[in-house]
This record gives sequence, structure tokens and C-alpha cells, in this order.
Amino acid sequence: MIGAAIFALLGEAGAVARAAVWISFLIGGIVAGPLGYVCAKLGMRFPSSGGLITYLIKGFGEGRLVGIASWLGYTAAIVIVTAMVTVAFGGYATSLFVGTHASGAWNNLFITLLILGMVAINLVGAKFVANAQSLIVACVALTFFAYLGFNVITFTAGDLRKPAHDLPRAMTYALSIIALTYVLIAIGVFGTLTTHEVIEYGETAIAEAVRPTLGGAGFTIMAIVALLSTAGCTNATLYASGNPTGQLAKTGLFPQIFGENSRLGRHAGLLITAGLVLIVANLVDLSAIASVGSAVSLMVFLLVGIAGWRRRADANSNPVIVAAAIAVIGIALVSFAVNTIQTAPDTFTAIILLGLLAIALDAIVRRRHHHHPTPRPPATRPTVEHPASAPTH
Repeated sequence: MIGAAIFALLGEAGAVARAAVWISFLIGGIVAGPLGYVCAKLGMRFPSSGGLITYLIKGFGEGRLVGIASWLGYTAAIVIVTAMVTVAFGGYATSLFVGTHASGAWNNLFITLLILGMVAINLVGAKFVANAQSLIVACVALTFFAYLGFNVITFTAGDLRKPAHDLPRAMTYALSIIALTYVLIAIGVFGTLTTHEVIEYGETAIAEAVRPTLGGAGFTIMAIVALLSTAGCTNATLYASGNPTGQLAKTGLFPQIFGENSRLGRHAGLLITAGLVLIVANLVDLSAIASVGSAVSLMVFLLVGIAGWRRRADANSNPVIVAAAIAVIGIALVSFAVNTIQTAPDTFTAIILLGLLAIALDAIVRRRHHHHPTPRPPATRPTVEHPASAPTH
């Protein structure tokens, strides 16, 4: 939960909230709190490694809404988040190996090398990936805790001995720790650098904040930590991308090219995801990536909150907290939409187009999945069938 995102987003958040970024992180924790409760309750009631998609299916069934949300979730939680992290990697790599004011072409080079390198590592085999990830996490753990996200905590519900006891505590502790850490980091960075400097340095602002005290060595240490953190996040996300996409292909919500019988082989989900990340990371501005990802994530989490409300009795959830989760996410989403329309209309248009694309993809996949043409009868049999014997669809 703490690591790659703070490297990627602090400068972007500073451009919007200025020195009040610590308040932004505090509000983010408040928004995530009741939603974490909803996810924990659903995870206790429906323990599964499927996470949010499982909760949506339990709340809404396997209809079009879940199909559209699956496309949006895949886009936000996997493609956009990974693209955002790789952009941060490119920024730190360029600053460390080339120079702070090097051209953007260097960023693109390092982004591409990272993605291709992680794809190559994942194609070698799971054991090698696990060893590489363990090494990366061991280095990063010296400075930052390495967690993937609060909703990922619920994926462990099926393996916990006492999920009803352990899952809510894990969620509460995790959200409290991350909120406190982000607030302190924001205060530390903006207490060292001016707002203009934070915005100018962008994703490398944390490393630059260390320079006044520890000099060039401090910057180098933080830059290396950032490279390890972002590389580890990229590796973990790409490695895991094949599982949800494969499951969604198996249920018919994603096309079969993502599945185990894909002509791209058993690593189809990984290869498709890596290709999409390459395109987004190299062609889209970091601010736009973060904005689109935030909006789509809020949409998906709003649906999760509604699913939690619909299954509140089964999950034994407190209706007041579930309603609060829906309310705060709804307020955040509406406020975000209004602000984006006013300040970044192009980004708002991109969000709308992404939603329409998800609707279109779901419609196409469902039509292909459910369309089973009637086979032609053999020539030796009658060419006309009785209506009662005709296959149904």
C-alpha cells in the first residue's frame, strides 16, 4: 500500500492542492475507511481470491453492469496503475543516470526497458519471478512497507484461520498506518521544498527533499529506493495480471484471447497487459493517467459500496457505515467530475470515452460468447427439422 504510489503522485497532488497535500491524504484515508469496512465484511462473507469482481457478482449477478465494471477495473487497477508507476520509474531513472533536466525521450526509453524487462522475467517462470520479487521487496522494506492496496487484503480471507476476527483488524491497521505515513511524508516534503519546487520536480520530489539534509548521496539513495519500489510494483502487477483476466475470460466476461486457450499462449494476459501499459505510459501525460485512474477507481468502488449495501444482511454489515461509504465515494466522484470538467475538459472527455469503450467491449464479448450457430445437419439426414427439435439459444 505504501511505496510506488507516493513516488508517482506527490508532485501531481502538489500541483492541485499545493502545500495542503497532507490534508488531501488525510481526506483520502477518511474516504477509504468506510469502504475498507465494506470490503472486509464482503471478504468475510464471500472469501475468494477474486476480490472486487467477486463482490460485484454477489451484489449484482453476472449481468452487463459487472461486465462493464470488470473492463473499467482492469483498466484502472492494472493498466493505468502500472503505467503510472512505470512513468515514475522513468523519471527517477532519468534523474539518476542522465540528469534532472534530460529530455523526455530518456523517460520513454527507461519506461520501455522496464516493461520489456519485467515481461522477460515473467516469461522465464514463476519461481524466478518469486525470487526476483523477494529481492526487490527485501531492499524496499528498508525504507517503505510494500503492500499492493487495501482491497487486496480481502483476497486473503479464504486463507485466514479467523477471517471474522483478523480481516477487520488488518484493514483498520493498514488504513491507519498508510494515512499517517502519507500525511507525515507530505508534511516532510513540503516542509523542506517550496510548493513550486515540488511541482517542478514532480515524481522525484521525495528524493529532492532529502538532498538539502543528506546531499547528493541522500538523493541517490532515495532514487534507488524509488526504482526498486516502482520496479517491484510493475513486476508484481504484470505477474498477477494473468490470473484475473484468465478468470474473466473463463466466465465469458473477457474475450478468449485472454484465456488459457489463447493463441498468444498461457501468458496471454501478461502480454496484452504489457502492450497496453507500454502505449499508455509512453503516450499519455502522468497527470492525465492519474486523473483517469482515480475517476475509474471511484466508479468501481462506488459499485462495490452499492453491492455491499445490497448484501448488507448476508455480510452482517452495519448499514450506517455502508451508507457512509457510498456517500463519501459519491461525493468524491461528483466533486472530482465537476473539477475535471472545469480544469481539464480533455481528461474528462477521456474518462467518458473510456466508459463508452467499456460498454462497447462488454457488448461485443457477450454477443460472441452467447452466439452459438446451429450446426448444419449431415447430408444423410432430413434437411428439414421439426420445430420442436430445433435447438434453442
